[in-house]
Amino acid sequence: FEVGSDGIVTLSTTSADTTTIRTRILVGADGIYSRIRQGLFGPTPKHYHEKLMYRAALSTDLIDAKHVPPRGTNVGVQSSVEGKLFSYRETSHDILTITSMARFEDGENSDGCGAIKIDSIYKLSAQEKKDLMCQAFTEYPASVQHILENIPPTAVHIDAIRDVDVIEE
Repeated sequence: FEVGSDGIVTLSTTSADTTTIRTRILVGADGIYSRIRQGLFGPTPKHYHEKLMYRAALSTDLIDAKHVPPRGTNVGVQSSVEGKLFSYRETSHDILTITSMARFEDGENSDGCGAIKIDSIYKLSAQEKKDLMCQAFTEYPASVQHILENIPPTAVHIDAIRDVDVIEE
């Protein structure tokens, strides 16, 4: 894309049937690795917020029915540790979705999970990711422990929570 001196954005596709669009507004809602932002402002440093996002989806058949919330109800369990949360809900018929986060210092996990560099979390095996998730929430109640114990290792996804600087004019 190009921004002309008149402020008009010209965007051309790179497919076989090249399409060109001219517009006054270009919305870049393409996330932290935004090609739009990079095209306009160059590389933008990413900042790690010392937290990991843990996600998983599993069949409700894998857990005791008393731990499955009514459909549409979100259960959030917070810790006394700032920024630590374990949340789950039945998002569709018989599927429990977990979204949780916990502090993770680059190089040494504050929850006693050992010295792991943040970029190496993506290289962990499925079982190691599950173990890291379970260790992050050891002080949580029995209902959370029951869910954690029954998550298949291949269902666990971990991402570092990162952000970019707000670009000021």
